[in-house]
Amino acid sequence: NPSVWGCLFGLRSCDHLEFSGSHCFAGTHTLCNQAIKMSQEPFDLRRSFSGVNLTGPEASPVDQIEERIVCESYTKLLNGNKTFVKEKLAADPDFFENLSKGQSPKYLLIGCADSRVPPDQLTRTEPGEIFIHRNVANLVVNTDINAMSVVQYAVEVLKVKHVIVMGHYGCGGVKASMDTKHLGLIDEWLRNIKDIIRLHRVELESIEDEEQRFRRLVELNVKEQVMNLCKTSIIQKAWASGDHLQVHGWVYDLRTGIIQDMKFEQEEWKELEEIYRFNFPGVTNLPTSPIKGRSAK
Repeated sequence: NPSVWGCLFGLRSCDHLEFSGSHCFAGTHTLCNQAIKMSQEPFDLRRSFSGVNLTGPEASPVDQIEERIVCESYTKLLNGNKTFVKEKLAADPDFFENLSKGQSPKYLLIGCADSRVPPDQLTRTEPGEIFIHRNVANLVVNTDINAMSVVQYAVEVLKVKHVIVMGHYGCGGVKASMDTKHLGLIDEWLRNIKDIIRLHRVELESIEDEEQRFRRLVELNVKEQVMNLCKTSIIQKAWASGDHLQVHGWVYDLRTGIIQDMKFEQEEWKELEEIYRFNFPGVTNLPTSPIKGRSAK
């Protein structure tokens, strides 16, 4: 189903390719001027292949046109990067030099890989402000070493103050989980959402309108991923240690561009806390809260 796979996989519009030479980002005015000069020279993919005919000597006019379209779509990214560099250096000659010194983001955002949902652009944040992890349908799975490593690094090393799960209406991963069609390897991943359907089956089956049921499942998916974060020893240890770490659930509406804070209540975690709570030897072990970070002493 092209509509499903097109939603599941797509390049992030906020992804960037870097210059190969680190000298472009030095903080001196001389090297900044060199970077600006480079940014004024459009990148030509054909020239970078030293005259190699990518489609072969017998290429038809149609193949040549397709080759040109493919080349132009690729070079658009590199030329866009040069424009980005030019604009940033014009506003602040030391921008990249300062950025290279380290990062101290206040936020970790776990979002969907959908190309229409770039977290930094939607929140008007700059490079270095949000630590981002993305996957199909913004899932937090305790056996996903990639995601768990990101959470641990963000919480324990970067010391972020907010961990956000952001889903979005119209999510192809959520939609696919509502169907029985076999899609391949991704079926194993989407089974996590089918488990959510099972947990909330009564509520979902009571919604007659399919679109509204779909939207509600998007919201429930975000809620369950927030709860999955709260279940991790990483988040709980931060709370037990007295860190003012907050966990949030957002849903983005593609039709309006608005992000909605789902404002999950503290009581929803307290119903599960007795089952999932860890005690950490040598740590204060303060009461925990998924929304406010921790309860008052």
